[in-house]
Amino acid sequence: MGISGKEILIDLVYASYGRVQKESLPFYGSSASAWKNTSYDTYDRPLGITESSGRKKALDMVQECLFMLKMKFKQINILTKSIM
Repeated sequence: MGISGKEILIDLVYASYGRVQKESLPFYGSSASAWKNTSYDTYDRPLGITESSGRKKALDMVQECLFMLKMKFKQINILTKSIM
């Protein structure tokens, strides 16, 4: 919940094999307006992130592992909330 009492949301768009292709920046209301896009190599490893501002960020192996763990945690959170 935000300060105003409204729920803060994040949308995720999945590509093949359950990879997160796009993640919205936190927003209130019904739809996201700003997104981060993730690019992957042929082995489904995340290569980089393009921020909503257009800034590109390459991921090294440590960042890549942390990124994958973060995405799995988000998926578990979403599944847990939808079951309850």
